[in-house]
Amino acid sequence: MQTNDTSQDTPVLISLPDHESTAAVREDLLAAGVGRDAIELRVLQDEAGPVEGNFLIGNGVALGGRRPQGVLSGAEVPYRANFATTVARGSHLLIVRVESEEQRRDVLDIASRRGGIDVEAARAR
Repeated sequence: MQTNDTSQDTPVLISLPDHESTAAVREDLLAAGVGRDAIELRVLQDEAGPVEGNFLIGNGVALGGRRPQGVLSGAEVPYRANFATTVARGSHLLIVRVESEEQRRDVLDIASRRGGIDVEAARAR
């Protein structure tokens, strides 16, 4: 007998902003009965670095709040406003294999309490 429940075929993908919230969601999922082997963590970083304040382009703010002309460094582009504070977003991904649609909803509810974003729902928007 074939069912329409595809929850085991497609794991829940949850994007989280930092290691602390990711670890907290993992602990919450374990406490809720999700099996340790059903949870996988991936840290997504690449050579471009953080999404804000990274080593190459900073935040692109010149003196007076305008966009810099040409090179994104020098006296016109102050260090503090552009490079001093880095921000990494969406660099932590939890992959959770679920057994039912009910468990999928529970997993997403637990993750959302700590800032987790349902990657599939975000992609659909």
